[in-house]
Amino acid sequence: MIDTVLFVVRHGRTPMDKAGRSDGYLDLPMSDEGRLQMVETQQQLKNIEFKEIHSSDLKRAHESAHIIAKPRDLKVTQHKQFRPWNLGKLAGTPKQPNRPQVEWYLNNPDRRPPEGDSIDEFRKSFRPAFKALLARAKQHGPILVVTSGSDIRDISEMLFKDRDLIDVDEAGIVALYPSGKTGWSFQILKGGKKDHDEAS
Repeated sequence: MIDTVLFVVRHGRTPMDKAGRSDGYLDLPMSDEGRLQMVETQQQLKNIEFKEIHSSDLKRAHESAHIIAKPRDLKVTQHKQFRPWNLGKLAGTPKQPNRPQVEWYLNNPDRRPPEGDSIDEFRKSFRPAFKALLARAKQHGPILVVTSGSDIRDISEMLFKDRDLIDVDEAGIVALYPSGKTGWSFQILKGGKKDHDEAS
């Protein structure tokens, strides 16, 4: 924990999450349950002296970030690039029945779901922004970013070549820290899970 430079937190639960449906690009607030989850997350992180706090610009993410930022009197910087993968018409639909479709788009990264973005398009937006934050955290950390499940799984693939390696429930916490000259290691501090969600 001493060498952790970037903490990644998944936003708190929304009504869609509770119903087993994908949030996607829908700009939904957290549920009351989600807000309580984030208060617990804030308490777990209360001793970390963050230099900066970042989030996506969707309500559920920046509201989550504000709960963590409030007792620290820190500003939350919002980024459109930290939005989840846009699955278009699949947003708001049940996650489990749509899993084969989602996997197909992952395996065909240049293909777009209806009214959505290809995974290649998502990565072209998300990955440079996240890599810039990693570099900044190495110099000025610890830094916190609040984002979505699909972003966290893409971080897992980007850094560790395994999309399923890092996966957390709503309000889960992942700590990232340098390993060797150019590598990264991680620790799941809260909310590790076995089932995987996309575009949440």
